[in-house]
Amino acid sequence: MAEQLTLAGTWEPIAPVDSIANRPLAPLSPPDSQDPRQAWLFDGPHSLRQAAERACDQLDAAALRLAWKQADERYPTWPGARSWPLWALGIDHLLGHLPGSGAQATAPIRAIELAQRALSMEGAEVDWRFPGMSAACVHRVRSAALCQAATRLFAEEGAAARLQDGRPVGILHLVAGVPEAAVISLQLQAQTLAQAGDKAGQGRVLGYLGEALWRCERVGEALAIYRDAYLADPGAVDEKEMTCRPVMDLLDACADLEPPDDPRGWLPVLADLLQRVPLPASATPAPKGASAARTAAALLAAYRQRYAQANEAQRIERKRELLKCAPFLKEHVRRL
Repeated sequence: MAEQLTLAGTWEPIAPVDSIANRPLAPLSPPDSQDPRQAWLFDGPHSLRQAAERACDQLDAAALRLAWKQADERYPTWPGARSWPLWALGIDHLLGHLPGSGAQATAPIRAIELAQRALSMEGAEVDWRFPGMSAACVHRVRSAALCQAATRLFAEEGAAARLQDGRPVGILHLVAGVPEAAVISLQLQAQTLAQAGDKAGQGRVLGYLGEALWRCERVGEALAIYRDAYLADPGAVDEKEMTCRPVMDLLDACADLEPPDDPRGWLPVLADLLQRVPLPASATPAPKGASAARTAAALLAAYRQRYAQANEAQRIERKRELLKCAPFLKEHVRRL
């Protein structure tokens, strides 16, 4: 009904309206009138740029050179591809390929050297070998190179393989941002070092393993492994790579206790006393000449295992033994 209610309260017919919907549509612009710069950008170089980035992600220098050749033939004035030949040389460098020879010929470069090249891929090294590459693409290239170097190192040197600075090979996966792979490789290396009785090496590997588990959001396992790392050798744990906040808080708490020796060694004891992560259920006494922290850990583990359900006199005697080793823990031991 073509009527409307006016302010006076009477109905009046609606005047015909020449609405936009009733008007004839304007003719579409012919295809050849499209901005040629848009077609040039999205129909050509855009797909080639994607191919180049995909080649970089896969460390495929041959595919990257092919994309550059196609870009040079189709869009010779396009500046976006000018750095691709340098990127291809950079990939050859990371993989140990002879410059300009592609993936078929390789130089006699050991995997440990390739790992070092990937680790050094930052700052001026990136500006030189990968000029103009986006930060995200640089990260992916470095991650792929680190993982390939780790695979080759394990193949060449076995589970006990280490980098030039002594760090375990599993650290490459951790730096590459692949903590799941780091967990697998570091677990293997930790078992190998445990069998060899290398406490210092085991402490270092377990520290990295705890960090890898933390980054995988396996919090309980991470704390237990960090505890074992500090039990093995607190000085061997690489705290520069640590992002595990609970362990960092425990280290601060240990320092606040102001023990007479290295406060890091007290982390397993304090973690147990604060009920963050219990000590292993082992009553094995500390070896002769062990540190006060290691002795206290053994006494506390024995207390947990054997004397928690004993009579009051036995419990008090064990607490006294523990306090002889660590009198500054009096307040915490009293709560046992």
